Amino acid sequence: MLVWETLTVQFNYRGDWTALYDIGAQLQLPPELSAEDVYRFPNSAGYDGQFYHLIAHDPFLARGYARFVDNPGLRWRRILVPALAHAVVFGEDERVDSAYFAVLLGFVALGVYWTSRYFMRIGWRPAWGAMFLAIPATMTSIDRATVDVALVALCAGFALYALEEREAPLWVVLALAPLSRETGLALIAGYCLWLLVERRFARMFWFACAALPAMAWFVFVRARTGPDQTPWTSIVPLEGLARRTLHPVQFALTTGWLREAAMLDYLGVIGVWFALGVTAWWLWHYRPLTPLVAVAAVMAAGAMFLQSPDIWAQDYSFARTQSPLLACLALEGAATARWESLPPLVLCLLRVVFQLEPQLKGILRGV
Repeated sequence: MLVWETLTVQFNYRGDWTALYDIGAQLQLPPELSAEDVYRFPNSAGYDGQFYHLIAHDPFLARGYARFVDNPGLRWRRILVPALAHAVVFGEDERVDSAYFAVLLGFVALGVYWTSRYFMRIGWRPAWGAMFLAIPATMTSIDRATVDVALVALCAGFALYALEEREAPLWVVLALAPLSRETGLALIAGYCLWLLVERRFARMFWFACAALPAMAWFVFVRARTGPDQTPWTSIVPLEGLARRTLHPVQFALTTGWLREAAMLDYLGVIGVWFALGVTAWWLWHYRPLTPLVAVAAVMAAGAMFLQSPDIWAQDYSFARTQSPLLACLALEGAATARWESLPPLVLCLLRVVFQLEPQLKGILRGV
């Protein structure tokens, strides 16, 4: 992945690594960061990575950067990657960007390592750990500097340590998960659900406490930024996914590339339906319940009530946010030879790979 980033930055973005943040020309930057001369995409609103770039420069909301972020009550909750980037360079603005990309690559390496060890534990070759690179959130984080790779890496760590029943590292992984993205709470809830089914009540209470660091941080962010105003969920199950299914085209199909992109977006929607179906099937037929299936059930329940059109519009959004579910299904399926877990991952991955095609062409021309 480092080779890919180096090549695409060199040949597509004139050697400017800040292009990976996908900062749009419409974003106003703090005066202190104007001297960075970051790469900006003209006529663009940019993408999520541009906001985590700002958070890495002001993780504790001390410099007033919240006013430059679209939804600070949401973005600052996802503090793990920006805070690590800030910490490893002691907050030096000139080095934060390099540290941010290093942290992302570190989580990629950690995800591959944990996945490799997991495959070794279930009797597979460790080289299968490279499958971590095929998770949509991994690829989008490398392409657009989003923070989602941290959560899917922690999902891999959870799968390994839950299998080994190593209490201390498992607790740390669970505590970090919701700090990478609030949906990481599903890991804690799912594992506690499994412990409840197993009637291991003392252990369930101990692992429920893994949510406390995130809860404390969320309270701090709420006090500094106010509530998250985005209506992410609906009380009607499957409302958002059903609406997206009935509207296969989300943008003007003015070119052949956009027509192919829309088709692959829709295949990703089918992949999410497939993932929900596999989870429901396993819950009904799978005995005994396993930690990964319990976590997948909680994640699938969250997806069912997710209705925001911004999430469901494009595969680059929903495949990224549903990657923890896809990863848990794939890891459980590998351990039990249940191959129905793979189609959801493949269907969601196709559009993400297609998005990289223009960059690949630029690399080939440059080489």
